[in-house]
Amino acid sequence: MMDAILEALKRFTDWVLSLFVDFFVYLLDLIPVPTFVEQAKDAIATFGDYAGYPLYLIAFDVGFPMVVSAVLLKFLIRRLPFVG
Repeated sequence: MMDAILEALKRFTDWVLSLFVDFFVYLLDLIPVPTFVEQAKDAIATFGDYAGYPLYLIAFDVGFPMVVSAVLLKFLIRRLPFVG
């Protein structure tokens, strides 16, 4: 009996967490990608082979937009009066 209650509670908490994560992902999808991130991606593609190869090794074309987006998101979150 106790195992069934614990299993039901676990499934309920998993369901609530899943709803929360899906809602958070939905909210993040509403934020548009800034145009300068796309422009930076295009600018990196125009580098020569000598400059582009080290950037390719460290996955700069993937990492740089992530870092810029994270900094921008941090800035926006800090502007919320009840959070930052």
